Amino acid sequence: MKRVVFISLFLLLGVMAYAAELDVHGFAQMWYLYKDNGVALKDANGVTYYVPQSDSRFLLSRARLKTNVELSNVVSFFGQIDFMAFQNNVTNPNDKNDVYTYNLLQLMDLFLNIKLHDYISLRFGQFTIPFGYEIMRSPYDLELVSYSLAVGTGHKYYGKQLGFFPYLRDVGMYAYGESKGFNYKIGIVNGAGMYRSEENRVDISKDRDYGNKLKDFVGRIGYSHKLFTAGVSWYYGLKDAYDKFDANRRFWRGGVDLESNYKNIVFASEFIFGQDEYKTLNAAEDKIEFNPHFAYGTYVLLGYKFESLKLMPVVRYGFIEPNDSIDDNEFSSIAAGVNYYFSEFAKLTFSYEKIIPVKAVQYFKDGKAEDINLQTAILQLGVNF
Repeated sequence: MKRVVFISLFLLLGVMAYAAELDVHGFAQMWYLYKDNGVALKDANGVTYYVPQSDSRFLLSRARLKTNVELSNVVSFFGQIDFMAFQNNVTNPNDKNDVYTYNLLQLMDLFLNIKLHDYISLRFGQFTIPFGYEIMRSPYDLELVSYSLAVGTGHKYYGKQLGFFPYLRDVGMYAYGESKGFNYKIGIVNGAGMYRSEENRVDISKDRDYGNKLKDFVGRIGYSHKLFTAGVSWYYGLKDAYDKFDANRRFWRGGVDLESNYKNIVFASEFIFGQDEYKTLNAAEDKIEFNPHFAYGTYVLLGYKFESLKLMPVVRYGFIEPNDSIDDNEFSSIAAGVNYYFSEFAKLTFSYEKIIPVKAVQYFKDGKAEDINLQTAILQLGVNF
C-alpha cells in the first residue's frame, strides 16, 4: 500500500512538472556477470557445510528514471524509480528457482527540498543516507562496477553479509548547506530502510522500551578544495527493527573520507569503523545479553584518465573486519578495471574483483579439501541521458 501511495505521489508531482520547468534524466546499466562464491547449507543433522557456486548470466542491472522539478524559488522535488531493481536471493545452488528476483518499479528516491536560507536547506522524504563519499555516489559514476567491500551491502560471501550499513537508503529528513568550501548534511532517519517505518522497539529483557520515537542519527561535515574534498561522518541508531528477536541492537559508525580528481589522477579513500551489539542467550541465567564488538574497514582507489584514448584504468584495495570478536574473520579485496568512454553519455566498464578471506572456507571434492574461490568479473555497458 505504501508503495502505491509513493508511486501515485510521484506520478502526481510528475504531472505538476509540466506546469513548471521539467527536468527528466536517467541511466541504464547492462551486465555480463561471472561470479564464483560459496554458499552455506545445512545437512540433515543441522550441521553447516559449504559448497562452491558459480553464476554466469546477462543482467539488466539498473534502468533508472529521475525527475527534478523546481516548484518555486523555495521548494523543489526530486524522484527516482528503477525499472529493473533486483535482489540476489540465491541460497541453494541446486534450486533453479532460487535466483535473482526482479522487483519492477522500485522507488529509489522521493523527497522535497525546502530552501530556508542561502546556507540552510531541508530535505524530507526517502533518500540515500548522508554518510561518507562512496555511498552518496550514483552507480553510474563509479569507476568500478561494484561498491567497495566495506561500503556495499550487496557483498555476500560464505553466507555472510558484509558491509557496514544494513540500508543505504532510508526515510527521514536532514538539513544541508555549504559556505566557503565547508558543507554539511545532518539528519534523522527511521533506520528501517526504504518504504518502511519503525515498529515499537521493545526488549523487556533489558527494559528497552523505545516506542517508535527513537530515530537514527546520521550526518557528514566536509570541506571542498580545488585539489581535494574531505569529510567526517557518523551514524548512531538501532539495527533490525523488524526482527523480533534481534531487534534493538545499538550500533554506531564513524568515517573519514578523502577524494581528489586532479590532472587526470583519480583518488578516493575511506576508513569506516564502529561498534555493534550482538544478542546472545545466557542459558544459565535464562536471559538475553547484549555483547558489543568492534568493526572496521577501508578502501583505497586510484585511477588515471587517458583523455586522448578515452580510457581510464582503475585499481582498488579494500579490507573489512566485520566482527573483531571472531578469530580469522577478516576479508580483503583486490579489484582492477578499465573504463572506455564512447561519449559523455555512454561508457563500457570491465572490472574484476578477488575476495581474499584470512581463512578460506574449504569443501571436499573427490576426497580432497579445496578452497572455495571468491571472485567476480563484470562487463558493463552504461548509458546516461
